[in-house]
Amino acid sequence: MNAEFIAMLEHLERERGIKRDVLIEAVETALVSAAKKAVEAGRDLRCVIDRKSGSIKAFAKLIVAERVQNKHDEIALTAARKIKPDAVQVKRSRSR
Repeated sequence: MNAEFIAMLEHLERERGIKRDVLIEAVETALVSAAKKAVEAGRDLRCVIDRKSGSIKAFAKLIVAERVQNKHDEIALTAARKIKPDAVQVKRSRSR
């Protein structure tokens, strides 16, 4: 699909005179918007499209917790350490 995506961008750039960076930024924004609606995430989400290859990477900033209470906003400490070995758990305040 990446080759087709790049070809479509090149076509729009030639035929419509829309710069590739403007098109890619619009697609990145649309993907983030769709992801926020799909997962109802309150965290920082971002999407990056490689300008040459068309590969798409999505990122979410999550809270590290010992026990996950909200799968859209949190990641278990063990899972976080597989991604980032020095990840630390966020201390939660206890309300009584």
